[in-house]
Amino acid sequence: MPIAEQYQPDDSLDPIPLERRSCPREKARGALTAALAADAGTGMLTRIELVDVSDMGVGFISALRASVGTCVELYANDPRTAVYAGVVARCEPMPGGYRIGLRCRARMAA
Repeated sequence: MPIAEQYQPDDSLDPIPLERRSCPREKARGALTAALAADAGTGMLTRIELVDVSDMGVGFISALRASVGTCVELYANDPRTAVYAGVVARCEPMPGGYRIGLRCRARMAA
């Protein structure tokens, strides 16, 4: 079953309590494609569900685990243009997948 069909938004995905960020996060919803870099120049593609965004990062749900430090690019409809790009800052298991925090290098043009 695709991750988009498994994912059910709920209040438990609100930003983490005791937030230390200087940039506020906003809730976000929608499916994107993530390209995760792997060793030796290989990579993986997977569908993800957005949870939140800020000026500095993106939170999303993925069926795949991603190690901290993994480079990730998020794409909307056009696979040639990344919407977000950054590195994994955290990856926490949750029912049906992983909650991933991406520290963005820069927000790309949509």
